[in-house]
Amino acid sequence: MAGEVPMVITHALSEIKDALRELRHSTPDSILIRLAEQKIAMIERGYYWANQDSHDADWTGLTTQNA
Repeated sequence: MAGEVPMVITHALSEIKDALRELRHSTPDSILIRLAEQKIAMIERGYYWANQDSHDADWTGLTTQNA
């Protein structure tokens, strides 16, 4: 079961990022969306460093794309 947890987390974060991208199109200047994007990036960086597995940290961050 330990191997399934990272996949669940990765899938959940992917769905959240997709929703944020859609919201970003309708509200490009949203501070709340920017905060959510930053928090996701922090989670992914922490997850990457905890697991030392580069495939989990290949997302460069929505904040840099939409800043």
